[in-house]
Amino acid sequence: RSGPVTPVGYRPPGGYALDIELLPLAELRRRAGDVVQRGFERIDFHCVMLVTAGRYVHLADFTALACAPGTLIVLQPGQVHHFGDLSDCEGWMLV
Repeated sequence: RSGPVTPVGYRPPGGYALDIELLPLAELRRRAGDVVQRGFERIDFHCVMLVTAGRYVHLADFTALACAPGTLIVLQPGQVHHFGDLSDCEGWMLV
């Protein structure tokens, strides 16, 4: 995929006062919307994603990471990533 890399900062949901958040991937799917349209993003926060069920492919620094249950993805500020199709997996994300 070609196109710009969008900078993304962490924005907690309204009324959430902590600097850390643990959310199920079902909530991430709701927040992320159409992942194909989101394109590549450069995050300015730490992110840990654990796949607990299903299969998933995540792109981190333009490298495809095939994920199965038990896979842990760790992203650091400044890394470029792209969500794959989240519909066939379950798990958790810590930001």
